[in-house]
Amino acid sequence: MFPLLNGRSLSCPTRQALIFQRLNLTEANCFRLVNWSYAEQTAQIRAALKSQGQPIGAYDVLIAATALQHNLIMVTANQREFDRIPSLQTENWRQS
Repeated sequence: MFPLLNGRSLSCPTRQALIFQRLNLTEANCFRLVNWSYAEQTAQIRAALKSQGQPIGAYDVLIAATALQHNLIMVTANQREFDRIPSLQTENWRQS
């Protein structure tokens, strides 16, 4: 949630509000996104990539683990970063 909330305050508030609305992200249901399994998966992804000499940023691995935990498609313009994560589906909406 931090990357979305941080982005919300730094970029276009209207656009970010629309994203929150479309994803039905409210303060109440955001807390259900984090659990022990999520934390373990986050750590495993980061450790695996680091051991391969391909470290991933802390925020990126949190986002990726969230997508994997909830069987979501990761929408990103930075596919090169996220395509290194096995089983993570990505889409780039900037490319038609």
